[in-house]
Amino acid sequence: MSEKNSLATEPSISERFSELWQALTHNQRRFAVAMLECNTKAEAAEAINLRPDTVYRWPDAVDEVVDLMTLDAKESAVSMLTSALHKAVMVKLRGLDDGDVKVRQDSATEIMDRVLGRAKQTSEITGEDGGALVIQYINDWRNSGDDSAS
Repeated sequence: MSEKNSLATEPSISERFSELWQALTHNQRRFAVAMLECNTKAEAAEAINLRPDTVYRWPDAVDEVVDLMTLDAKESAVSMLTSALHKAVMVKLRGLDDGDVKVRQDSATEIMDRVLGRAKQTSEITGEDGGALVIQYINDWRNSGDDSAS
């Protein structure tokens, strides 16, 4: 295989991360995030209330995810958010059926704003009867009302 063909098939860091992240369980994802703040697997496991022996038995893909997260924090964070997008949308949609009318209104407004764009908010100041606003500038700092200085 030529070098050009082999380069074309190799996934980017972002693509590899997304592929691995999707395959992890919920606890494996929690553990991977905890590993970013802990020095050892045991410490990370305990931080999220898992037994250390559990995480030591997990596949190497979990370690690779942690490596990719440290290698490219921004791309891995974007991939994580992207993978949660559908769930976030469902939360917003559930808000439309909430028992509280305020929650329903807020959800409806946010969905419409995101899809249609925010409604134009105008702040127009006009003069009398909608005419032009007349601004009069008065600078009387020299004349303080004391005519004796003249």
